[in-house]
Amino acid sequence: DAIIDAIRQHQRPVRMAEDEAAIYDFCNEAYALHYVTDATYARAIAQFGEAAVVELVGVIGYYCLVSLTLNIFRMPVPPGEPPALK
Repeated sequence: DAIIDAIRQHQRPVRMAEDEAAIYDFCNEAYALHYVTDATYARAIAQFGEAAVVELVGVIGYYCLVSLTLNIFRMPVPPGEPPALK
């Protein structure tokens, strides 16, 4: 719950397992920079292997596609759900 709350507040979670931190940093850099640094890439490859990193990039890309589609076409939040994060 603490990790989810930190992400919801746009903060880096304090306590994460090494694999969680590697994914968080990889995704955060990918969205912020539109690429990842050599160090972040190497860390992800060492932690998960090349095939898993390729899959991670695919998940990131798919999430971006879905998010853009929902935002651009002004899809409403389902009734009873909290408003979207800004």
